[in-house]
This record gives sequence, C-alpha cells and structure tokens, in this order.
Amino acid sequence: KYSVDKNLISEILRKNECICGSELPKESPSYKLIEELQKSAVDINLKRRWQKVTALNATLSKDNLPTQAMLTALTDIENCNDQILYLQKEIEELSHSIIESDVDDIKKVEAQISESQSNCNRLMKQLSHLEVAIEKLSIDLRTVDQKLIKLGSSQPMAKKFKVLIEATDQIINLYEEAIKSASKDVDLDVLRKMKVLFSRVAFNGYSVRKEQGHKDSFTWVIVDSDGKKVAAGNGYQAMLAISFIIALIQFSKDRAKAKQHLLTPGAVAPFIADSILAFIGPDNGKELVRFISESVEQSIFMFSQSQWTETHTDKGFRDKIGKEYNLIQHTVLAEDEFKGAYPTKLIVKGKEFDVVRFGSEFDKVTIEEVVLNG
Repeated sequence: KYSVDKNLISEILRKNECICGSELPKESPSYKLIEELQKSAVDINLKRRWQKVTALNATLSKDNLPTQAMLTALTDIENCNDQILYLQKEIEELSHSIIESDVDDIKKVEAQISESQSNCNRLMKQLSHLEVAIEKLSIDLRTVDQKLIKLGSSQPMAKKFKVLIEATDQIINLYEEAIKSASKDVDLDVLRKMKVLFSRVAFNGYSVRKEQGHKDSFTWVIVDSDGKKVAAGNGYQAMLAISFIIALIQFSKDRAKAKQHLLTPGAVAPFIADSILAFIGPDNGKELVRFISESVEQSIFMFSQSQWTETHTDKGFRDKIGKEYNLIQHTVLAEDEFKGAYPTKLIVKGKEFDVVRFGSEFDKVTIEEVVLNG
C-alpha cells in the first residue's frame, strides 16, 4: 500500500493486459483487484516532490549553527561586561593593597580591561551578522512549514513527520531541563568546598564568599571572620585561586560518579602547580600542600629550593609522594670556581643529591629522579 505506481495501474486497466502478458477482462476478479489498488496508488511525480520537501525540511531543521553561534556570542558579551565591571572594581581596590603590590599589577589590570573592551566590541559586530543569518533561516523554516501543512492534507506522510517533529521538541525540552537541574546551585557547592580550604590553611579567620552583584558569574572575594571584604595580599590571592581550582576538581570528581542517563559525566583532571608558595609563609604552605594532596586524586608540584624545606613543605605531603625529581645544573667550572648564590646540594630524608654538578663537558640542565630507597 502507498508503494504502487499510479500510472502503471492506469496503463494495465486501459490495455486490459497484465504486466505478465495475460489478458485482463473487465469483469474478472483480477481486474477488480487491480482496480481496487488504484485507490491507494502513488503519483510518482508527486512522491518525488514530497521527498525533496522533507529532505529540505530535515536539512534546515538541523542547521542550528547561526542560532547557537548567536547564543554563544551573547554569552561572551555578557561575560565581557561582567569582566569589565570586575576589573574596574579591582582598580579601585588596588589603593587598599598598594603596599603589597607594584606598578606592574596596575598595568596588568589596565591591559585586561582594554582587552575585554576589544573583545566586547568584536562580539557586538558579530552579533549583527548573526541576526541577519538567523532571520534568513527563520524565513526558510516558515516556508517549509507552510509547504508541509499544504501537502499534509493530501499525504499521510506529513502527519508522520509532524509527530516526529513534536517528539523531537519534547526530547529537546527534556535535555534542557536536565541541564538546568544539573547546573542548579553549582556556585554554592563550589563556594562550600573553597571555604573548607580556608578553614584548614588560613590561620587568621579569613574565608571566602561570592561577590555581591554577580549572581550568574563565579566571582569570589576574601572576607574576615565577620564576613566583611578585606584587601588581602598576594599570598591570600594565591590561596583564593588555588581553592577555586581544587573545588572544580572535587566538583568534577563528584559529577563523574553521577548516574544520570541524559548527561555524560565529565573528566577528573590532576592538580598541577608551579611555585604556588612564592607568597605564602612556611606554616600556611605546609597546610596548603597537605590539603591539596588529600583533596585531589593526583597532584604535581614544582618548587624552588627556597619554597621546599624538610621542616615544613616536605612534612605536609611526604606520605603522598609517588615520584619526585630534581633539576641539576651542569657546569664546566670546578667547585672552587663556582660563584653561585644557592646551595649546591639537596638533602632529602638524610640523603644528599646534587643541585650543581661540576666539571661537566659543557653547561646544561638535566632532570633526575630522587631515589630514597635505592
């Protein structure tokens, strides 16, 4: 049914002859059977037109690039505006912490403001082009919808496509609800995890809260024990950034165990840090590396000789160390000729390792594993 050529049926009935060559009298049962098939036969030309229209509709329905690009552009514009406001506030607050900062900090903030403004202007230009593309796509979709409505009155297939489109819309709504539910209260969860770090590492009652007026963005400030915003130095600013990164890693770890069927869990990344104790004191630093090593599944630290000490840093996470390596400076000089301003030996758990190796063939730097049990 709906697959017999209407023109073929008409030709058979006109000639009273079957395609197999046998005669087909008008009063015969075979003639009446074929005549009955004519009621549900398909006009091939009309069928081709229908297929072209449905193919065009499917193509246009999948072409969401202009709409998605516009949504992305609007999100970027909003983020740029929030960033500009944030940087402007940063400039005002620099006067409170100018003792612990320098002119380069101010220049860096001003450069960030200029870059954010340039990005905002660029996105505004893109927005006008996207609006034209979306308007054209909307006109094409309305044209196809009108053709479907017109053909649907005479073709049963149109009803099937209409049901399919409605089902697709329901699936899209289901995913949107799942995404909305998954993102609910994410900022509060991240903030709670950040506060745990400050409660372990900060010894003066300092903590963290979300910046007021930034409802839909992740902007944090350091506060005192009374919840009032304070102008903290570089050390606490570093702790703020580290706490946010650790909170994200922990959040990803929790999300990876989620059993939702609609959304795919994310990946859990390692924590990699280079010289994070540059502005943090020994006691705070010991608690900080201990908290990081206990909070994430894998961490990679890079310390200078001034940041790593056996009495503080090493005690913070020695039981968590899997592998450790040492950068060695090779020099052609003899030891009595070397004028370096730092120790030439490194002592780990009572075992001595070279930091500088003298009498080499040429100057170079190598990396070697620190083996304590070998």
